[in-house]
Amino acid sequence: MILVIVFIVFIFFACEVSMYLSHRFLGHGYEITPLRRSHRIHHISHNDHHAHEDFMWGALLLLLLIVLVWTVMGFNNEYSYLFTVSIGVVVFVVVFNWYIHEAYHHKGHMLERYQWFRNSREEHLQHHQNPHANYGIATSFSDVIFGTSYRESR
Repeated sequence: MILVIVFIVFIFFACEVSMYLSHRFLGHGYEITPLRRSHRIHHISHNDHHAHEDFMWGALLLLLLIVLVWTVMGFNNEYSYLFTVSIGVVVFVVVFNWYIHEAYHHKGHMLERYQWFRNSREEHLQHHQNPHANYGIATSFSDVIFGTSYRESR
């Protein structure tokens, strides 16, 4: 049971870092990616385009990575049940990030009553003004690790 809990925590943070890297380098980096074109529309249109495509690309990349890792490791070992666990964690992280991101762009969302959400939304909206910082979506965990966290002082 301890192994499963450690594995879930590892996959959760790996997904957060992967989504950060995808947002930073595919959403803002290389011009050739479809994600970059879609993400640019999200930044320009503010509340009219909610970047659903970005989350689909992120989910697809994460799922492909998991299938690749498990293919290399082999599905027929004693830990093969963790493949299902990892798929579940990926789906949870992507849906969680998508939901929080949607809430950022809806005035009067029920999450606004929580200070953590208002702080997180402020960081996200600052990212729209300064696209070279705050790449984390629902958390600033990866921004802190990679030194891209920015909070405008008031």
